[in-house]
Amino acid sequence: MYIGTMYARALRRPLELRHSFFLFGPRGTGKTTWLKQRLPDALYFDLLDSGLYVDLLARPERLGELIPPAYDGWVVLDEIRPRGPLDRPEEAEGAGWETLLQQEVRAVNDYEGLGYALSYWRTTAGAEVDLVAYGERGLLAFEVKRTGRLRREDGAGLRQFARDYPPAKCFLLYGGDRREYRGGVEVWPLAEALRCLPSILAAGAGGG
Repeated sequence: MYIGTMYARALRRPLELRHSFFLFGPRGTGKTTWLKQRLPDALYFDLLDSGLYVDLLARPERLGELIPPAYDGWVVLDEIRPRGPLDRPEEAEGAGWETLLQQEVRAVNDYEGLGYALSYWRTTAGAEVDLVAYGERGLLAFEVKRTGRLRREDGAGLRQFARDYPPAKCFLLYGGDRREYRGGVEVWPLAEALRCLPSILAAGAGGG
């Protein structure tokens, strides 16, 4: 009862004036329940839904697309995903970058009619590659890292893939600004790789 009264007093003014606001508080104190009682007709987006979270992380403008054009009510983003002191921001955002790459590769592949079959690769030991493209043009593998400074262990899955499949051409895309070559893996800045994606895919494994 106290929690509901506290929220009611604190938020009466922004609710009356239809001002946007943040509602912060400990877990399990009834924030979501209170909002649904006070704003039963609001449009809700649950950010604990991983699919929605990754979609919005890759394309923030997607939120505007999900809101009906004529909608004039409250929009509730519930809730901020937890992040602890040991979490690295680049890892939290990494899933969005992976989704962005997958969407772009799929779009170029379909539009240009390149004929790649798209998948991912993972071993029983846990080595993995975010995206694998296989077709008449060859075998391409892509790994995405949000960080702007690569660590020694970054790209380990790609290096394993290159050893297992020597004909493959492997790309490690990251948040930095330098291109280089590391142990059979081409390292590209993500933004540059996305711009060059049509030519990368068209050239295939035989491209220079």
